[in-house]
Amino acid sequence: MSEQETLHEKTTRPVQPLLASLPPVVTALLYLAAFTGLDGLAYRPDINPALLLLNAGLPYILVLTFGKRYVPVVLLGPLVSELVLDQSTLPRIVELTRDLIHGGWSVLILTMLLDRRLKFDPALGSQRDLLVLFGMALLHASGVTMIDTLARGSVSAAGGLAVDWRYAFDHWVAYLLGIVMMAPLGIFVLHRRWHGLSPADWTMHIGSILILFAGLMVFQETQPFHSFYIFSLPLLWMAVRGGIEAASIGLAITQAGLIITARSLPDAELDVPSLQVRLLVLTVMALVIGALVVERLRIERQLRLHQEAMERMARIASMSQLTSSIAHEINQPLMAAGTYARNAARLLEGAAPETRPAYESAQKAAEQIARAGEVVHRLKALFKVGKTMHRRVELGAIVARARELSLPLLQAGQVTCQLAAEAGPARIMGDPLQLEQVFVNLIQNAIQAMGAGGQIEITIGPSRDGRFDVVVADNGPGLPQELIDGVPIPFFSTKDTGIGVGLALTRTIVEAHDGKLTLRNGPQGARITVSLPSASKKGP
Repeated sequence: MSEQETLHEKTTRPVQPLLASLPPVVTALLYLAAFTGLDGLAYRPDINPALLLLNAGLPYILVLTFGKRYVPVVLLGPLVSELVLDQSTLPRIVELTRDLIHGGWSVLILTMLLDRRLKFDPALGSQRDLLVLFGMALLHASGVTMIDTLARGSVSAAGGLAVDWRYAFDHWVAYLLGIVMMAPLGIFVLHRRWHGLSPADWTMHIGSILILFAGLMVFQETQPFHSFYIFSLPLLWMAVRGGIEAASIGLAITQAGLIITARSLPDAELDVPSLQVRLLVLTVMALVIGALVVERLRIERQLRLHQEAMERMARIASMSQLTSSIAHEINQPLMAAGTYARNAARLLEGAAPETRPAYESAQKAAEQIARAGEVVHRLKALFKVGKTMHRRVELGAIVARARELSLPLLQAGQVTCQLAAEAGPARIMGDPLQLEQVFVNLIQNAIQAMGAGGQIEITIGPSRDGRFDVVVADNGPGLPQELIDGVPIPFFSTKDTGIGVGLALTRTIVEAHDGKLTLRNGPQGARITVSLPSASKKGP
């Protein structure tokens, strides 16, 4: 594996976001303070509008990293900033109304972005996600610009509604820049995705940008940004070498230098609209090239994993032969163990009261041995003929049983598992043992992915197409992007001790029940959905 591929694996490996352990109130206060501070930093009385609105990307960083529960805080951001800074020339009632509508528009955009039907990955794991973010940023900036322009025009000296189209365009570009530059940077930093370049590369590229700034300031006393596109050289090289993460950090350094330089120049020497357009073009170009590089590396890695999986499959031969061999080898030991357990329970049944716990333990051992034999038998039938023994079952009872079977691992890992049903009984047609195995696999995978103090939430509810969805969500590091992008690869595992059968087997069982397995990452961990048809939909 090349050095660049190794760095890419480190970059795309999901981790717990920074600040995720802070209380929600503290996170909300930090957001409001950052929103207000960046709003003041971008303000210059002699330049209207600002070069770029730094706080425009903060709502995306907050909600896409920490979840929908922070959406109300986004509504408060513009109001708090206006009350603290009071840097607008509009009447107070117009200011507050404008900021309230502004916050509501931001809430609407973020709600649309997190809609499940859009299938947007908040961690920006693919080029598609970046393009979706660009599209929402265009819509967001257009709405905010319209709100601000109408507010200014409504109080114009002419007495009617006067629209300053030049101001509107400049404000639109400034807001759009704030989103597309700040949102990816904040998301990557909070997810600790900054390992795309070596220390030597960082030193070289950051130094190149700083030297360019110094050269432009020294040798071009007038029109200091006339040769602005020269910044594309180190930025594009960072994008090619380190992907979208390195490109976003290079853009942040460029952005900081531009703001510092712009604040030191008089208004007459600063062509804000021209500089905005150049910076927007450079930003989009660097981020798109970085996303293409990451996408190429991901595809190459996935092809390599498929090749390795095929080699392992050739050694194992076939799953049907493997399960038949296992069933043949362990059938007699299981039967003997079950007989011993039943005999022990029979001997202890009428013994002294103090032996009652031993009797109950023997009974439970006999039940679990019988269940193990039945599981092997059903799996053998599944891979041999592709059919399952379906009957009408209650989905909630199956999930509850799977949680009960996983209780020892939950206790050992200090992980909590909560089960909630959003409606009444969820009746489906299926094989209860095989479906139990599906949810046991999902719960155990979540336990292994999290450390002590982890949380698993399982919800059962109806979907819009007459099916029942079981969502298993955790607050762990999430799923690798290659598992989200494609079908789980048999005999490929992200765990050092795994053999790579669990997720592929889970999908096989779900699809044998006419179901669908969906893998995605939520704001704070993995989110796996098992969708199964209801009993009424499949018939009696």
